[in-house]
Amino acid sequence: MARRNPKDQNKSQLLEKLVIVLLLAALGAAMYFNYLSELVRSTSSKQGDFDVLRGSKFVDHGSNDGDSFHIAHGGKEFVFRLYSVDCPEKSARRFQNRLADQGKYFGGIAEEEVVELGLEAKDFVEDLLKRNEFIVYTRWEEVYDSGRFFALIEVGDRLLSEILIERGMARIYTKRVGLPDGESFKQQREDLRALESTAKAAKVGGWR
Repeated sequence: MARRNPKDQNKSQLLEKLVIVLLLAALGAAMYFNYLSELVRSTSSKQGDFDVLRGSKFVDHGSNDGDSFHIAHGGKEFVFRLYSVDCPEKSARRFQNRLADQGKYFGGIAEEEVVELGLEAKDFVEDLLKRNEFIVYTRWEEVYDSGRFFALIEVGDRLLSEILIERGMARIYTKRVGLPDGESFKQQREDLRALESTAKAAKVGGWR
């Protein structure tokens, strides 16, 4: 009976160890992601159809703007996009058609003014969410397969979407939803329109 070459035996043992290490790494990764998922669930509650995420933190990121931003919750990072409102773009390099539409919405302001307003909205939201506690309400509806999720953000006793409309920093636009407290989509739309009328009369934000 032929003996196994010691070198071949060492290679076989090394391969077996490598397979075990890879299996343990895969198992560890699966357990870690399951832990994160459980952590999100354990630090959230439900209100109607919405998951309510408390203790969330704003995360600095280059893609953040007035209506879409990175949020950390339960050891994980998400990108949330506001329901019902659309802030002006913060750059003229992309979305030329959208810039034109946003300018028309605000009574025909120039492209440069649209971008300026978009940057103002971004800075305002960043400062607001960094300085204050806030609550995220989400149904985990994805925004056009972009990896972002629609959400409502409550700061104090106000919705961020309402604050942005009130300051003339956003238009009433994109996907709308009824509120977690039971207020209908139609009533929320009327509330936003009333705030927008006040902003127009005061000539704030884009209503110049």
